[in-house]
Amino acid sequence: MIYKKFEISLSQNGESIMHIARNYAGVVIFRGDSEENVKELIDKSINEQEKLEKEKEELRRKKEEAKQNKSKRGLFQAPVEEVEEKEEVKKEESVLTSPHQRVTRGPDGKFISKSKLEEQQEEEKKKGFWEKLTS
Repeated sequence: MIYKKFEISLSQNGESIMHIARNYAGVVIFRGDSEENVKELIDKSINEQEKLEKEKEELRRKKEEAKQNKSKRGLFQAPVEEVEEKEEVKKEESVLTSPHQRVTRGPDGKFISKSKLEEQQEEEKKKGFWEKLTS
């Protein structure tokens, strides 16, 4: 018997007899204890498939409407949505991350942070030329 593009037939599974539904390629898709149970499974799967297709169609329509509603911008300008997202990210980054410290090289060629460089300069300023000679 054919029901909504599926062939329903009987199959023996051990001592029990089951109803199965095969697709057009002959692959068993649904199994059930009764013919009504198999028909219910087929109907549920068809309804779910239709629901998914409707959702995809709605998403496609929304994307098309969004494209039509966009104002035309210059050739090398980013879309409005991306610009807004970048501004939000910059605000979040400024709050979350501390500003970078300036890094310079010392006399040995290694990197020295700004805070350590300032400490070294303060130490040098504390001792004058004559003080260094006398000590």
